[in-house]
Amino acid sequence: MTRIQELKIPIRAWLRSGPDSWLAALLAHAQDGKLGFYSCCCLIGSRTASHALRPAYAAGVAFVREYQNNPEFARFLDHLCRARMLEGAGEAERAFGSLGKDDAERRCRLIPMVRAELRLRDNERSAREEPAIFNARVDRSARNGKMEESAVV
Repeated sequence: MTRIQELKIPIRAWLRSGPDSWLAALLAHAQDGKLGFYSCCCLIGSRTASHALRPAYAAGVAFVREYQNNPEFARFLDHLCRARMLEGAGEAERAFGSLGKDDAERRCRLIPMVRAELRLRDNERSAREEPAIFNARVDRSARNGKMEESAVV
């Protein structure tokens, strides 16, 4: 197993443990190029953010300096501290930090993992659904808003 494959194990476990809505937001944040390691809305903190997901700082030094000098910024970090207490967060955070030489490389490796988790969940949902025997659907025409019933055999 390669080093990258080993790093992906705790990240996949972290992704698996989160809700669908967070995965969708995480994917969008990463695709927008804003997900990064030095942010309160990193892979870990994005799960508990109570504010819009924030972009990463260009360097860790700037992130730490902002945290130390700006009390308002420190308030934003409360959710990151809560996220770090969740099971698997520490391992996933360390793995994410080592997943690439920079945020662009980390995102490049993470995005397919998030997509794969979302696809897996969709497939599991489809597999659990029983075939419909009776289906009620709404006629969406502007003239007729009544409910139509149709049997699916």
